[in-house]
Amino acid sequence: MSNKENEWDSNRGLKEDDENEKENINNKSETDEKSENIKNNVNKKNGTMEKGKEKLALGGFELKEYVIEDMRKFHERLVPAKRKSTVSGKLTFFKHFTRNQKIVLSCLCLVEFTSFCSMSIMAPFFPKEALEKGMSETTAGLVFSFYALIIFLSSPFLGKILPQVGAKFLFLSGLFLTSSCNFLFGLLGYINEEWVFTTLCFIVQGFKALGASAYATATYVFVAEVFPLNIGAILGVMETFVGLGMSTGPAIGGFFYCVGGFGLPFYILGAILLLTFPLAFWLLPVTRGGNNVKRKHGSSLLSILKEPSVIIIGLVVVANSNIWSFLDPTLEPHLREFDLTPEKIGFIFLLFSALYGLSSPLWGIVSDKTGNHWFMMSSGLLSATIGLLLLGPAPFITFLESKLWLKLVALSILGVSVALSLLPTFQSLVTCIVGNGRSDLTTFSIVSGLWSSLYALGEVIGPLAGGLMAQHYGFAFCCTVMAGVTFTLSVGTCLFFSSKDCIKNRRGKVVVRGGGEGGGEGGGEGEREGGGGGGGEGKGGGKES
Repeated sequence: MSNKENEWDSNRGLKEDDENEKENINNKSETDEKSENIKNNVNKKNGTMEKGKEKLALGGFELKEYVIEDMRKFHERLVPAKRKSTVSGKLTFFKHFTRNQKIVLSCLCLVEFTSFCSMSIMAPFFPKEALEKGMSETTAGLVFSFYALIIFLSSPFLGKILPQVGAKFLFLSGLFLTSSCNFLFGLLGYINEEWVFTTLCFIVQGFKALGASAYATATYVFVAEVFPLNIGAILGVMETFVGLGMSTGPAIGGFFYCVGGFGLPFYILGAILLLTFPLAFWLLPVTRGGNNVKRKHGSSLLSILKEPSVIIIGLVVVANSNIWSFLDPTLEPHLREFDLTPEKIGFIFLLFSALYGLSSPLWGIVSDKTGNHWFMMSSGLLSATIGLLLLGPAPFITFLESKLWLKLVALSILGVSVALSLLPTFQSLVTCIVGNGRSDLTTFSIVSGLWSSLYALGEVIGPLAGGLMAQHYGFAFCCTVMAGVTFTLSVGTCLFFSSKDCIKNRRGKVVVRGGGEGGGEGGGEGEREGGGGGGGEGKGGGKES
């Protein structure tokens, strides 16, 4: 019995060894099949890239290697559907920045803060000072609007010449010009004749705006070039300093106006801007010039403006800058009924822009993480409508009286809402245009100039329309009209981009079906996942779909 048992155990061990060997062979064959599939996919992708290059060569386009590499990098980085955001919901990505990136960001934030201080410093006292010198409210509003008009007219031109002169040169030139004009504007307080004061206000404001247009256009190019993976988050951080500048500007202006009169606020900010000039000179990098990247066909302002998405986004930018700017000449006269000092009025301006600045980093992270820019724009405009209706308050809201606490609540809503709807606009413009195949420095310069110009257009319309409506129909009517504009644009933005997404999804399904059926002969089963790849070489696989 013992011999039979030993024989049975040995036979069972041999069977187990055979089964293990079969399993190992099967595992090896599966591994070999997977490696073969990976190699085939890599070869197919390489073949597709080679065919794409051949087609471009046949079409008369000669793309150099660094151009192809730039197109690939910008396409992966800036098109939300084909990239993974590096933002995890926190500001931890700053730890991974290089030393040069941190230096550039610090310099840009410092300049943004001081420059927007100089823009907003006039709000609490200039309408009153201008009225004492014989100006009307409408003319005072025109002074604010003229500043924005020059930016509107000059930004596209500056964006066009930026690749030739360089972003750093344009930035430094604008910074020096703006700081000098701040000193000159402070001297206008010594002029008593109304027509001389008015004329020089427009002249100095014009050159001051030209400088602001130069460094604002260059700033967005620095962001797109140095931080291509985190455009939304970086813009959010910079908008925090913009908000701080806009908020502390009126407070600084009101305080120093009470201390030293009309000129002191401008002298101090002019000195601060002048001190930032050497810092920017030593810290900012030299960006790539126009000779390094050839300008592609279609990278012009007119071709960009023909795209409906660009028009809608542009209207959102104009509407948001309207909200900012129409308050400059109208809010201070409206708050006179509460007998507030210039310092307190400055702190009320502070509330609006401080909440804008504090909420901007959050919306920047959301913009980078979700990529759903149109929903953010539409939601921000809708909530801004509520804030404007409460700020008046609107004449048809009969149960609300004009109280100071209601003004503060409305301005708080507006600060957060404007940040929500304005912050994704630049990144959305870049995504739209880069997604259509334009990714050279010239295109980014044109986009930067276009965004600055659109924002300035809102600043032209806002003070002018706000001053006229407030003077003839009252502040409440003015806010109600602005609310109607933001509500209409909110609904229009939502309808346009949601319908565009639906059309894109339907076309995607058609491409997958057509490519899958036609790719049976030409592309094989491996191509059916892409649809279009299989259908491109199949006999009837829908080449154009």
